[in-house]
Amino acid sequence: MKIFKSTLYKINIALIIINTLLIIIPYYALLFLMVLGACQVLLALIIGLFLNQLDKDGKIKWIIYMVLTSIVLSTMYLTGKQILKLDFAAVMICMFISIGLAFLNLNITYLFSKNES
Repeated sequence: MKIFKSTLYKINIALIIINTLLIIIPYYALLFLMVLGACQVLLALIIGLFLNQLDKDGKIKWIIYMVLTSIVLSTMYLTGKQILKLDFAAVMICMFISIGLAFLNLNITYLFSKNES
């Protein structure tokens, strides 16, 4: 189980490093941010299956991550379907929030990998 936990963390940190390196070319960084987000949502769902192995701090962070991610994904979906009218600045704010969520997810996977349960 320890190898599984550390593998999740290593995958997450590798994806964040790739995205950080792609900041040199912002267009590619924003495109890869979607890949990073999809992978991190999957990682969060996997961690959700083992939620009892997180400490109280980790559980709170996981819940915050899932709520904020649901809000961002819903906003982006509704904007894409043109149900919600957002200008470019608002979409960029969602992108910056997504970057913050990426680091929150990294912290959650770190806590999960360090937990001895």
